[in-house]
Amino acid sequence: MAAPTIAGDWGTGTQEADTIAGLIANKDSDYTIHLGDVYYVGDDDEIQENSRRRG
Repeated sequence: MAAPTIAGDWGTGTQEADTIAGLIANKDSDYTIHLGDVYYVGDDDEIQENSRRRG
């Protein structure tokens, strides 16, 4: 049986969002479904900053 990971409203650049990103990255899923909302305003810089895990 396939094991998905599903998340939404997590790419906001906050500590909570980073925690969710880490959980997704460490999950042994067959695929990930993102339900949307990875930015507040939606300009290119904000999308790149908030939808990429910082390390």
